[in-house]
This record gives sequence, C-alpha cells and structure tokens, in this order.
Amino acid sequence: MNKIKLGLIIIFTFIISGCTVNYDITITEDDFKEEITINDFVTATRTIEDIASTYNEYYPREVLELTELDNLICEKLEECYTKELLSSNSTNYTYNLSNNNKLEKLENTPTWLFVNNTKSFLNDTDNIIISTGKGLKYFDLAPDLTNVIITIKTDLEVTNSNADLVNNNEYTWLFSRNNYTSKNIFISISKNKNEEEEPSEIPEENEPSPEEDNNITNYILIGIAFVIYIVIMVIIMKKKNKNK
Repeated sequence: MNKIKLGLIIIFTFIISGCTVNYDITITEDDFKEEITINDFVTATRTIEDIASTYNEYYPREVLELTELDNLICEKLEECYTKELLSSNSTNYTYNLSNNNKLEKLENTPTWLFVNNTKSFLNDTDNIIISTGKGLKYFDLAPDLTNVIITIKTDLEVTNSNADLVNNNEYTWLFSRNNYTSKNIFISISKNKNEEEEPSEIPEENEPSPEEDNNITNYILIGIAFVIYIVIMVIIMKKKNKNK
C-alpha cells in the first residue's frame, strides 16, 4: 500500500489553532456532492504565505494506521476534488474543495475515510442510511482543530436523524474539541416516492342531469303550445270581426 497519499490530509490536518471545517454533503437518489470549506487563521508563528504554501502543496504526510486507503476513489486530491481559493488576506486563508460523484462511492471518498473508526453507509433501492460511532478522526489527527460542522442536504424524505439543527432539508451536526468524543451522526433517508393520487372525476359544471333535460323539454313544449294557442285565438277573433 502506498503510505503517502498526496492530497488527502489537507482536508483534515491543521497545525494552527482556530481552524474550522464546514463539510456539506448534498444527496440525491443517485448522486452526491461534497463541499469542504476550510478556514485557516494566521498566528504568531505562521504567516499567510506559510498557509498558502502548505495548501498549495496539498500537505502530504504518512498515514500508517488507516487500512481503508486502498479503497479510495482517488489517491490524489486533484483526481476527485476541485479546489478553489475563496479568500486570502492578512488574517485568514479560506479554501474550498468540491466533489461530484455517484452515491455508491460516497463511503470511499477521503472525507468519509476520516469519520469515526466505526461507520456504516447503506444505499439500497429503498433507503440511504449514514451512521457513525462517537468521535471524529478529524480531531484525533489534528490536535489544534477547533470545530467541524457537518451538514447533509437532501430533498428526499428523512425518516430519522439525530442532527443538532434542522433547517428545512438541511441536517447539521456541530462538533467541537469539547464534545466530539460523545457525538455521532445518524440519518435515515427514504427513496420511496409518494404515489401521485389520481384526480377524482369531477362532473363538468353546469352539465344538466337527465331529469333537468326532461323538465327543460317540457317547459319548451308548453311554451310552444301556449304560443300556438294565442295565434289560433287571434285568427279566430279576426274572422269573427270580419263576419260582423
């Protein structure tokens, strides 16, 4: 196994205090998108040039204890992630990585690799279930990392979760140095779509019933008979007047 995976540890290893990682996963029925935003701050011992140099080189390092490395969808950062520098100034360096892929490959991404040692990912015809044990390898590998915010977004039906925050279709877990050993992630998503109800047949408005048709016909016949009667009476009266 190649012990040096160029580009992996940039996402999870920070050697200054005040680093925050925002990890967003957008899940559809067949695909997913990862967005990892890293906000790294300048300190008394580290300049913005030092930070930029570190990230530009992807910060390679040896990882001996992680056997899952052989199953990764990519060994180098640039092979599966698109990188973008969002901002760089005298105080902080903000960096973004994004990855679009098939849902079946989510558990083999570098990000998933550095979740807790105990983790599972179910993706079958009916459900998507993401579950981890307590703790995050992010913090174990980076002693000065302060916060990791993980958000799962989906328009599919979420049947259960232990998220700290829920905002419409966004489920968020807040991990810090103080609570990460006692927190885990669990979310169950259903792929079953609600069957569309067939619209009930609604009779057309103003459509007369058979009884109404008969009544209208009777009224018309009575009206015609009345008119004929009036005409006959007028003719009779005229003849009488002429005979006088």
